[in-house]
Amino acid sequence: MSTYPEPDDHTAIVDAGGDTWIRCDDMPGRYGSWWPMTDGPHWGERARSGIGQARPWDQVEEYGPFEPADEERTARAYARVLWEWEN
Repeated sequence: MSTYPEPDDHTAIVDAGGDTWIRCDDMPGRYGSWWPMTDGPHWGERARSGIGQARPWDQVEEYGPFEPADEERTARAYARVLWEWEN
């Protein structure tokens, strides 16, 4: 049984480690539609603008608890996924 209800498409959340995840059903990765950003405080400066492998929700929810991301963080995450998708 799921611990957290899956948020809607184009919704960004921040996990317990401070990383942003965004759901992009229109730009799925190989394994799922949830893209992780490497923007949390535990990442080094060089890695902080990166993006990880998209995953399904059942793997993402292991990183909770979550907080909603603000509009700026959501827009930044979406732009990063879009860049990854197009390049």
